[in-house]
Amino acid sequence: MNPVELQDLIDHVGRTAAASFASDFLDLLEDRLTHVNAALRQADAVSALNAVLILKASSAMLGAVQMAL
Repeated sequence: MNPVELQDLIDHVGRTAAASFASDFLDLLEDRLTHVNAALRQADAVSALNAVLILKASSAMLGAVQMAL
């Protein structure tokens, strides 16, 4: 976890909105990972790439460095 990105998000949108974003991220994480796996199993490269990019962008915003790489 990189706290700099999280602090940047808080500075940009405020503590309440950042907390809501983080909560939504965690709530959606399992579904997003499931979607990536399903797309890969179906050899749907476009859907898999789209799902990975969404996951990467939201992870980067929160400072979840390992998820964003």
